[in-house]
Formats: sequence, structure tokens, C-alpha cells
Amino acid sequence: MVPLKSSFYGRVGFLSFVHGLDNAFLMFSSPLLILILRDLGLDYAALGTLVSVAYFTYGIGALPAGFLSDRFGHKWTITAAIAVASIGALVGSLPASYQTLAASFFLIGLGTSLYHPPAMSLLAHISTPENRGTAMGLHGVGSNLVMVAAPALAGGIATFFHWRAAFLFWGLVGIATAILFWRLFESTGSPDEAAPGPLAGLEGILQDRDLVYTLLIVFLLTGIQGFIWSGTFAYMATYLQDVRNMTVAVSGILAGIQYGIGALGHLVGGYMADHSSRILPVVIGTTGALVGFGLILLPSNSALLIGIFVLGFSLFVKQPAMNTILADAVPKEVHGRLYGIFFIVTNTIGALAPMFGGLIIGRFSFTAFFLLCSAIALCSYPLILLMRSAPIPGETSPKTP
Repeated sequence: MVPLKSSFYGRVGFLSFVHGLDNAFLMFSSPLLILILRDLGLDYAALGTLVSVAYFTYGIGALPAGFLSDRFGHKWTITAAIAVASIGALVGSLPASYQTLAASFFLIGLGTSLYHPPAMSLLAHISTPENRGTAMGLHGVGSNLVMVAAPALAGGIATFFHWRAAFLFWGLVGIATAILFWRLFESTGSPDEAAPGPLAGLEGILQDRDLVYTLLIVFLLTGIQGFIWSGTFAYMATYLQDVRNMTVAVSGILAGIQYGIGALGHLVGGYMADHSSRILPVVIGTTGALVGFGLILLPSNSALLIGIFVLGFSLFVKQPAMNTILADAVPKEVHGRLYGIFFIVTNTIGALAPMFGGLIIGRFSFTAFFLLCSAIALCSYPLILLMRSAPIPGETSPKTP
């Protein structure tokens, strides 16, 4: 084994690539959904339930992932995450039935759920309060750059071969990445440093009313973010195909561009979190999402393209700040478990979006669903106002919210 003992930026850069692959597992299928719907003779409600299997598993797996990260270390947990998701993608490449795809989406959701708590904990481990926002932002930038390719590649493979071939491709890429990560990355968060039980170290947090207040606001905001994020990226490519009459390949390219714009959002959000305010990126992201939803519903193709770009930026600009606020607030020895709760809230609520989206789209329209996402986004503003007055324990960066 050759440990990756490079600079701070080298470790963050390597991890950001793995982050991108982890997210790509959830998102590469977005331009394929209408093909799956037609191939298996599904309606939108059944399709949305299928996608929600992955998102729901992605949410509930985050809590044990946080404990596993604190107990067994970051390297083991992250490697397992990529390997399980890869197996799920390979299952999806088998001759298709609804049950086979349900198993595929379940394994993909389970595997990807294991990634974020150990990865966020690892980033907090190798960073300081002064560069933590930058680390979180760069981690997201690399992710988005990888994810740019995911829908476009999947759409292209499906166009020239078959949608099952896209599942095979990402499964093989994932297996190779898991092997490479295990061989190159150094171990951190060893069992000797871990707390002895799932609740150890959390008692002091529960006794601190100000900290509990802060964490509740963060969890509510991230739940809103999870619903909007999951709903947008689950159905954007399908909306472009079914309503705006675009091809599978073009919708995949536009979805990929949206992730690319999101990379800029990560970079800007991380920079602002370190140099201006932890809260400002959350305000910008919430407002931008409302503008973006309005633009994509206009009949103009120019407005549609601008709306896609605005949504891509807005749905990612707030993430580095939210991750940083949580890292600032709690001790390192419980980062894994608190990030586990953070992501289970985000993704369990987010898992509802494809299911509700399928029901609303099938009964009403895509417009009705995107208007629902806008209404939920509006609920962020009262929480943002509360966050501005909420203390951030452990905050030591030059400028606070």
C-alpha cells in the first residue's frame, strides 16, 4: 500500500474525485428514466417510487455510516461505500425487471449513503477552521466536475447501445475506483481513537441548549435542501425530454452542464464561508433556486437554459457553508455521527421528492411539481433569520455569520 501523503490540496482533490463518483451513481440514471419507463411499461408513479428506493436508502444508511466512520475509520467506510454502489450498478445491467432495478437502486442508495459522513469527517480532520470552508467547497467542486460527465455519458451510451450498458459502465468504473482508493489513501480515524459506543460523546451536546438550537435549524434547512435537490435532479432530464421535446443525449448534456455550473457554486460558497459569512451562501442559494424554477417554466428556450444554469449554481452554493457550520459546531470525535444525522435528514426527506414528484407529475404536471419545490424553498427564509441570531459554538474563523 502506498499512502497518499501529499499536500492538503492533494488529499482534498483525490477525495473530491471519489465524491463525484459517489454522487454520479445516484445521478447517472436521470436521462435514462424515460427509457426505463417505456421499456418496462411503467407509469410515473411507479418510476418515482423506484427512484425513491435509492434516495430513501441513501438517507437511512447515513446514520450507521457515521458510527462506522467514528468506530472503524474513514478509509474502510469510504471503500465499502464505493464497492457496494458499484455492485448495485452491475445488478442494474442485468436483464431488466422492476424487481431487478429495485434491487439495483437499493444497493446504489445503500452504498452511496456510506460515503458522506466519513468523507465530511475526514475533511474536518485534515482542515482547520480557517480553511474548512475552502476544503468543503473544493470537495464539492471536484464532485461536480465528475458529475458533469455522468448524465452525458449515460445518455450517450444509452443512445448507441442500451440503457443497461450505462449501468454496466458505471459499475466497472466504481470497482476500479474502490481498488485505487484502498491502495493509495492513508488510514485516518482509527478504531483506537473512536468513541466506545454510538451515543458516547453526544451527552454534552444534548445538554447544551444553544448548540441544540443551532443544530435543529441546520437540520431543518438541510431537509428543505434535500427535497429540492433530489426533486430537481431526479426529474430535470425527464422534464426536458417529455415537456421540452429534447433527445435523451441532449437532456443528459444539459444535466451535466448543470452539475458543472454547480462546481462554481461550490467554489463560491466555500470562499464566502471562509471570508465573508457562513450564512450568506445559504441566502443566495435559496433565492437563486426560486428564480431558477421560475425561469425553467417559461416557454422561452433561452429562459430555460438560464434557469438550468441558475438552479445548478444555487443548489450547490449553500452546501459548503452548511457542512462547515456543522463541523464548527461539534467536536471532531463525534463528527461522523453528527454528519450521519445531517445526511439522514437531508436524504430521507429528499427521498420523498421523486415519489411525490411522480404522483404530482402523473396527476397534474411538471409545473405543479416545480411550484411545490418553490413553495418549500420559501420556508427556508424564517429559518435563515433564526440562524443569523443563533450562536455557532466553536466558530473561530475571522468572520462569523
